[in-house]
Amino acid sequence: MGTRKRKRKRIGKLFQIDSRTLKQIQNTNNEVLSQHVIRSAGIKNFRSADELDFIKSLDKGSVVDTISNFLFLFAIILLFFYAFSNTFPIVSILFIVISVIFKIFVWLKLKVFIYYKFDSKLDAPIIKEHEQRIEAWKKFFSSKKVWQINSQGTFSRSKVHGGASTAVVRSKIKPKRRLPPYLKTNENFIYLKLRSQTLIFLPDKILIKKIIRYGVLSYDEVKIFTNKTRFVEDLIVPRDAYVVSKTWKYVNKNGTRDKRFNNNYEVSVCLYGDVTLTSANGLNVMLECSDYKNIDSFRQYTYGKV
Repeated sequence: MGTRKRKRKRIGKLFQIDSRTLKQIQNTNNEVLSQHVIRSAGIKNFRSADELDFIKSLDKGSVVDTISNFLFLFAIILLFFYAFSNTFPIVSILFIVISVIFKIFVWLKLKVFIYYKFDSKLDAPIIKEHEQRIEAWKKFFSSKKVWQINSQGTFSRSKVHGGASTAVVRSKIKPKRRLPPYLKTNENFIYLKLRSQTLIFLPDKILIKKIIRYGVLSYDEVKIFTNKTRFVEDLIVPRDAYVVSKTWKYVNKNGTRDKRFNNNYEVSVCLYGDVTLTSANGLNVMLECSDYKNIDSFRQYTYGKV
């Protein structure tokens, strides 16, 4: 009705706001939405004295590899500008050569080998637990869509947003198949590059990286929580999502269609699965998959562990 609307995306039972600031957000009906960021503590919280030498080795490789990537990117940008001039791109070529030298140095001198040699009998519990862990994550990521929940907040009046009571900002993720060039292991791993951190699941530990520095978590420190969430999805519904019901993008308090909005269309209420990882020293990660059944498989594989 003549009210000025902010640009936003509706993604489900949770209402995603297209805003880079996570402060007080004023919505269409003058409701205040207070959002908080879901993120882990600083990397210092994960750098124990027992693992310090190992962590510093990873840091060295990470720093040099990052510099190499930056130099290569800078060289490509310079090449773009040289394309519009008649000068020979000597500076750009120099940066590319230096970048390649740094990358070779990482491969030859800074690579950290994490080698495991298990006894099939003595280490059987560790082997079995890690196999279950790998299968659990593979099952979770077999969903058509997997997201990281980056922030969430609460509406003061949920009825006017298709029944949504919570707002989130989310981003799509998928596991990576290759480790960074400075890291190698002989065992299976799960490598998750998230928005503000990276997690690498190994047989005996979790590596956590923030920017260019590493930390270590033991599995005993980590707790996992699973949950099923009703999500009002007005984007494309993933093929494996279970649609619980239908609603309107904008609804009245009694759940009927709000006729004040011309673009008020029917949307699906989907049942999604959430997995949250936390620890006492500050790990805080929330993931969501489109196939809610995959979190049941996750619990079945892990028996309550990560």
